[in-house]
Amino acid sequence: MFDRVFSESESTTDISPIIESGMQGINGTVLAYGQTSSGKTYTMRRGTDVGDKMGIIPLCVRDIYSRIENITTRAFILRVSCLQVYNEN
Repeated sequence: MFDRVFSESESTTDISPIIESGMQGINGTVLAYGQTSSGKTYTMRRGTDVGDKMGIIPLCVRDIYSRIENITTRAFILRVSCLQVYNEN
């Protein structure tokens, strides 16, 4: 079951609630699914431009680091897993 499905009219910055939940200790997953050449890899990985031009992966990493950079009372370990399945491989 999914908590949320994003439409094509939404921007990558709309995933910020997933980051906020992750910072509270709740696991979050972003899944891009669709036919070949529909823009999944582009949406997930595109450059490090500003705002909604950023891909989801660089946006998440940037947001997480900006949230933890001023916290001096805790140590953090950031783990990111990415998997791309192509032709069932």
